[in-house]
Amino acid sequence: MQIYRSREVGQSYITSIATTLLATLHAMWLVIRIRPQVIFCNGPGTCFPLCISAFVLKVLGLGWSSIFYIESIARVKKLSLSGLLLYKLRIADQFFVQWPQLQKKTPSSTICWPFDVNADPYRILGCCIFQLKIQNTLTISVYFEK
Repeated sequence: MQIYRSREVGQSYITSIATTLLATLHAMWLVIRIRPQVIFCNGPGTCFPLCISAFVLKVLGLGWSSIFYIESIARVKKLSLSGLLLYKLRIADQFFVQWPQLQKKTPSSTICWPFDVNADPYRILGCCIFQLKIQNTLTISVYFEK
């Protein structure tokens, strides 16, 4: 199964409008078909169409996905384009960053452990920590970009 990218590295923003629309339509079909309970993403070109599709379905009352965005550990001072869009549009149910200086710029985000030693470890998605309980079941489908 292939997920289309909304924008290739180096692609102009003008031409990425059409590819993003195409990728979003394809992602909408995938979300309806697969019906994921949870979507975890970290910002590649496939992230935004998938999250926007799940969000639109949720707003229309047809959705069932919780969206968790984890900004890349390589992003220390500013958000990636996907992260910026998801943060500003408030699409993700939970938005995680991995550096204190980035969390200061995104106050509604949650910083991932181990940097926040006072955080509840059951609520954190970090580099090596994963614990999430959704109605006593957890179904995760992972698809890799081609």
